[in-house]
Amino acid sequence: KHGDNALMRAAMSGNEATAALILNAAEKILNPEELKTFLSQTSKHGDNALMRAAMSGNEATVALILNTAEKILNPEELKTFLSQTSEHGENALMRASHLAAAALILNAVKKILNPEELKIFLSQTSKRGFNALQWTTASGDKRTVALILNAAEKILNPEELKTFLSQTSKHGDNALMRAAMSGNEATAALILNAAEKILNPEELKTFLSQTSHDGDNALESSALMYAKSKGHEETAALIEEAIQRVNQSSSSPAHKVIGRIVDFIVRLKKIELKP
Repeated sequence: KHGDNALMRAAMSGNEATAALILNAAEKILNPEELKTFLSQTSKHGDNALMRAAMSGNEATVALILNTAEKILNPEELKTFLSQTSEHGENALMRASHLAAAALILNAVKKILNPEELKIFLSQTSKRGFNALQWTTASGDKRTVALILNAAEKILNPEELKTFLSQTSKHGDNALMRAAMSGNEATAALILNAAEKILNPEELKTFLSQTSHDGDNALESSALMYAKSKGHEETAALIEEAIQRVNQSSSSPAHKVIGRIVDFIVRLKKIELKP
């Protein structure tokens, strides 16, 4: 009905022993091309076995499928397999529900994708506008969030990193809002620390005050509003402290002096351009 084969079903359940039996049988019965087709099979929703295994979070099943793919697929076929996206635009990294699965997938793509392909894979957004950071932040697994952030800092340039961190969904949610909704203080702290390190004061203000909505007529909410409305007092306190820090830095004497210097240079340039 959904176009799943036996391997996808085993991967989805996280049953490594069953997945291993299926792959062993397939290797004995199918010729090399048929085996490639079997492994790379996608469901009607665009999921392959790796994506299903990533959803289950079972490290052994993810490792088994990755090892098999590396063994039987050529480099271009392997790139396609690893980069496969569902009908909703989600790749295996977005689907990874646990640290070990995400780490295995990241290590695999680092080995086979070139730098530009790796940037595209990491920055991939779903049709709803979520990237891997937003997905993992919503799950509340701080170790996976840290893994994704560390990978982004190494793979993306400064401007790409800003875009990755500030990515918003179609409803306007950013990663901090997702952390605020889940109420995971440690995850929110990771996102805030990254934002304060990567964004300049004005960009940080925008990031912290970003609002989203649940529908066309719904009231807009910021990360702080989400945390307070859900009763996540510790997370709300972290966000409030970050807002206070950026407001203080923006109003500091040094910041004002820098602002005056920039204004002076702009005015000077305008004078120089006059005939």
